[in-house]
Amino acid sequence: MQMEPTLAIRVTCAVLILVPAMAGFVLQIVVTIAFLIGWKTMKNNSFYIIMVQIISCNICALFLDLYIAFPLTLTGTQYMGDSILLYRGPLFLEGVAFHGLLLLSFLLTLNRAAAFFFPEMNDDVFSPKGTTILSTGVWMYISIIVILDYAFGCEKQFLKDEFYFRYHCECTLSLRLCFANFIVYQSYVIPPTMILLYVLVYVRIRLSYHATTRGSNTQVEVRFLWQTIPLGILLSIQMISFTMLPKLPVSGYGRFFVTTATNLVTIFNNMTPPTILLVYNRDIRKYARQAFSNCFHSSAGNSTRKGYCRVLKIYK
Repeated sequence: MQMEPTLAIRVTCAVLILVPAMAGFVLQIVVTIAFLIGWKTMKNNSFYIIMVQIISCNICALFLDLYIAFPLTLTGTQYMGDSILLYRGPLFLEGVAFHGLLLLSFLLTLNRAAAFFFPEMNDDVFSPKGTTILSTGVWMYISIIVILDYAFGCEKQFLKDEFYFRYHCECTLSLRLCFANFIVYQSYVIPPTMILLYVLVYVRIRLSYHATTRGSNTQVEVRFLWQTIPLGILLSIQMISFTMLPKLPVSGYGRFFVTTATNLVTIFNNMTPPTILLVYNRDIRKYARQAFSNCFHSSAGNSTRKGYCRVLKIYK
């Protein structure tokens, strides 16, 4: 007989989701403000063009953790009903955000690899215009994936009594099964491929003559590289957790904490990009400091409204 989660388990697991999701959401907002303030400069850099899209996917995913995963885990009640607008639509976006994070992270890896192996081609392919075109292609591919999922009768769900997101598919056609296998294999192949490319880039840097006589441009590329490597590592950890954690021989109430642990891996994965940017990226730190300096460190007698106006003035 399947055990139902107790109130204590619901509260504990809900808090474990709420705290990191809220912290991650705040970090995303801070980085988004920094992007808004410095976008006139950063929009000419392929790293930032791709990264701002990754941040958007993270914001979407963390918002849905707060909007769906947390309250349904806490109460066991689907308070928003089963409507397209309030439940199915947001869950559809959760699937879009996952594919977006995966594929855009891979695109960013290709950008970093091209910068070191094919610098001249990188300047052309990953120019601002080229990066925009490639990003558009990625989003078109994501749209095809999620549309086919729904065409095959699959939809994203959050199991309020098991505490995890899943795809529920009613279609058993062989074509649907082939498509599902392709998506699964894609999710498992991309993260280790990213890590392999980063290893090759690292070897290239260590063995290259230019690694000892770096110009300013090379140093910038290296800094961007170190800011992207954790994405591949954590995506791999996320994929492994999706496979291994559900197979752990845990029964009874312990299984609720296993599914919550899977959610936490995803949440921490979504927290990683803004954390890395705020800690290691000079531009993001600079623009974030500008925003907070003008909002919260205005001189005595200046109102919050005046501080907000300064932020708008900087952005303009």
